[in-house]
Amino acid sequence: MIRRKNLKKKYLFIALLLLVIGNGGFIYPGNSKDDVESLLDLDEHIPLFVLKETEGYFEKYSMNPYYALKLRKMIIPDKNYAMIMHKGLSSISDMMSFLLHHNPELDSQRAANIASYYFNEARDEGVNHDVAFSQMCLETGFLSFRGVVSPNQNNFCGLGAVNSKIRGERFANPELGVRAHIQHLKAYASHENIRKEIIDERYGFVKRGTARTVQELTGKWASDELYDKKILNLMQRLYDFSAGKEFSRI
Repeated sequence: MIRRKNLKKKYLFIALLLLVIGNGGFIYPGNSKDDVESLLDLDEHIPLFVLKETEGYFEKYSMNPYYALKLRKMIIPDKNYAMIMHKGLSSISDMMSFLLHHNPELDSQRAANIASYYFNEARDEGVNHDVAFSQMCLETGFLSFRGVVSPNQNNFCGLGAVNSKIRGERFANPELGVRAHIQHLKAYASHENIRKEIIDERYGFVKRGTARTVQELTGKWASDELYDKKILNLMQRLYDFSAGKEFSRI
C-alpha cells in the first residue's frame, strides 16, 4: 500500500488518472484537478493506488477499489455535451456494445458498421456523434425498427416518415442513411456548409441554425414534448454503460 505524502504528490496521481482514463468515459476534458478532488472526495488516509504485486524490482499498482466504486457512478459529461455542433465522447466500441446490449438479436457486424458510420460521418461534419447516435437509438428502437420505417429504407432518424402510407426517405445503403441524418442535424444546428454531397432530400426545408442544442430539437424535429429528454436520457445511459464497461477491465 502506498500513501500520498503531500498535496503535490496527490495531484500527480490525479494527473496520471486523467491521462489513463480521461477519455474512457469517466472524467472528461474541462474538469479541473480541483473538480476531480472534490468529486472523488479524496481522503488523505486512504491511498489512491494499492500495491497489487511485486516482480523482482518492479512493483505493480492498481486503483484502490474504494475510489473505483466512486468513479463507477461519476459520469460527468462536458458542460456542452447537449450541443449538436460539438465533439462526442463515446468510442465506436462503446456505441457498438451499447447497441448489442439493448438489441441482442442485432448482427454484431451491422452494429459495428452503424457505430463506425455515426462516428466518422459526424466527425467529418463537426456534429456531436453522441447526440446523433442516441437519437438513432430512440428513433429506431436500437435498430429494431418497430415503427413505420422499415430496416431496408436505411432511414435511421425518421426523415420524412409520417405514417404507414408515408414512410419517409429511402437510402441506397446504411452509410448514406447515416450521412443524411448527420446532414439534417447540421442543418438545424449550424449555418456552416455541408462538406459532402447533400443527399438529405429534406435539407432545404430546414431553417438553418434554429436548433443548436438537443433541447431545441423538441417541436422542430418531433412534436413529442419529451423528445429532448428522451435523447439526453439515452446519452446518459450510453455514458453510464461505457463507464461500466471500462471498469470491468480493472
